[in-house]
Amino acid sequence: MISRNISSVKVYHLLLLCILDIILLSLVLAYLFCSHPDSYLTDFYETIQLVTPVVLLAYLLLGLVLAVCQLREPMKVPVSTKKEVMPDEMACFYNMNGELRFRWLLAEVLYIEAADNYVSVYYMKDGRPVKELIRNTLKNTEKKLGW
Repeated sequence: MISRNISSVKVYHLLLLCILDIILLSLVLAYLFCSHPDSYLTDFYETIQLVTPVVLLAYLLLGLVLAVCQLREPMKVPVSTKKEVMPDEMACFYNMNGELRFRWLLAEVLYIEAADNYVSVYYMKDGRPVKELIRNTLKNTEKKLGW
């Protein structure tokens, strides 16, 4: 199974693994099929010559598969999706003590409703209308908003 994070695999990773596989496979095969205990180094050298093309072919195919998978991944271009909001585009809502209760985009505020000493602010959040209740009068809220 191929890892989802293919971009973290580098060429030198594949080269190191390939060399390590060649050496380890040659050591094991030379030990298992050694013709004579005194000729182990010559058997090891001959085994390296036989194993290298097979392992290189396998890693070449693996590299091609990884390259194709990486080309199929969509390009990740860092794009800022958030628009920079100017302070005059934000509506700040304060309670009766003058403490900031919440801020929201002025364009997303649907309407403000008075209920005795409370103000209900209706605004859009994630595509749905939301109500926020603040202890303040409508007159004070209008003054703070500059309406």
